[in-house]
Amino acid sequence: MYAHYPDRKALEAAGPGARSWFPELLPESAIQLEEWHDVDSNVVIGRFRFSKDELASLRVALERRKRERGYWEVELAMDEVSDWPECLSGRVNEVKIHRCGLEIYPLDGLVVVLDAEGPFAYFWTR
Repeated sequence: MYAHYPDRKALEAAGPGARSWFPELLPESAIQLEEWHDVDSNVVIGRFRFSKDELASLRVALERRKRERGYWEVELAMDEVSDWPECLSGRVNEVKIHRCGLEIYPLDGLVVVLDAEGPFAYFWTR
């Protein structure tokens, strides 16, 4: 299932069910929120844009919750999604993400990747 929200206000208006598919640490300035989820497997993949003014505070909040879990790899079939970074499609792991110049924050049950140029945040369950 796919859902898109123009901004955080629209996401919040959609209710707690819609909000639950996004990371807890969602910046107030979040816009262009998108998520794909499978209710049966509880797999979620998504992304959003946010203001550069919130980049530093988001980094700090993610760093506080970061959990190193050793090597991991995931298959993300996002080739059909426009503007999805090529390095976050196919077999994705920490090494591949770092080679792309992106920041990775493995959390409990979730991976968040920041692209400071956008800034964009990408996320998926693991």
